[in-house]
Parts: sequence; structure tokens; C-alpha cells
Amino acid sequence: MGFSAEGKQYLLPEEALYLMECGSLLVFNQDLPLSIQDGYEMFLSADAVSLQQYQVFGHLKRLGYVVHRFDLSANSHHVISRNFPVHQIIQSIQVNGCITQEEWMSFVFLLRLKGSEEWRICFNVYQPDSVADFKKSNPGKPYSRMCVCSFDGPVPDLSVIKQLAFQSGDVPVVYAVVDHGDISFYTFKDFELPRDVFP
Repeated sequence: MGFSAEGKQYLLPEEALYLMECGSLLVFNQDLPLSIQDGYEMFLSADAVSLQQYQVFGHLKRLGYVVHRFDLSANSHHVISRNFPVHQIIQSIQVNGCITQEEWMSFVFLLRLKGSEEWRICFNVYQPDSVADFKKSNPGKPYSRMCVCSFDGPVPDLSVIKQLAFQSGDVPVVYAVVDHGDISFYTFKDFELPRDVFP
């Protein structure tokens, strides 16, 4: 868990809280150890990681899965970064005369999703049997991508499902629905209705 930057090791809030719950990490604030309740209050927020997202993260980690935050910009081989400014797209059109259809579709999809915190991919999930061979520098293709939502919240419509599937590429999107701590997992799959061969 964690990542290195400038020779130091860092943990994301959900990783620190998980290790605190496991008894593997003691966090100090102003020379005083934090309780797990303090950890929940300090590390979880709507801006960083919500309680529901943490519940899903912790549940999957306890089952042995490798769970990492989903980074849309790291998945930019088939999408434009969510933070890609509109004026740069317009400049690209003015300078180059055009952009590819794939770039344009990526841009349109991401504009529709921009600002939507209700429906976004939160985590990349790797199977437990891949833990021994897992490398942060080259994690490979995830088993699935996880979207976390509330049981009391709205149900995703077809456009949301398509947009998230487009962001995810060829990795299936799983919806983790949290109901007061209970977690259910759902996914949508394409299928064809049977056709009547005898008209």
C-alpha cells in the first residue's frame, strides 16, 4: 500500500485508516496517538474518500483483493483527461484543423460526466490470486473497476452506465451499493434477446 514521492513513503487516507483498523499502523497528531474514531473523522470526507467508499475499500481488502484508486488520467490511452481544458480542445481544432472522432467522443462523454460525483469510478480492483505477482509500477489490467453508490440514492440510467463503461474501457464496471454498512455488488452485461426464427 501507499506510494513513494521524493524519497518518502505516503499513504492515502483510506489506506491509513484500514491499517489503523488492522492494528498495523499507529498515527500521531501533535505527538498524541489517534484513535480509530479520530481517524474516521480526520481521513474521511466528501472531498477525499467518503464513508461508503471506505466501507467498500475495507471490505474488498479484507477479502484479499488489491484495491487502488481509479485515475482517469492514467487511463487516457482511450479517453481525454477529465481536467483537459475546453480551450485546449478548441485550440487543437484551430491549429490542426481537426481532432479524431475518438478524441471528440471522449471529450463529449467526459463533459457530460464532469461535476458528477454521484456516478464515478472510484477503484481499480485486482483479484486476490494476483497479490503475489502484483507490482505497483506495472499493475496490469484490473479485474474490475468499482463505482460506489448508496442504496438510498438514484439508480444509474442508461447514459450513466454507458459513460462509465466508456471510461473503463474493456474492464467491467461493478456497482457497489452500500446500505447502512451492508454492501451488494451489481454489474450490467450486454445480451441479445432471442429472435423468433418462425415468423
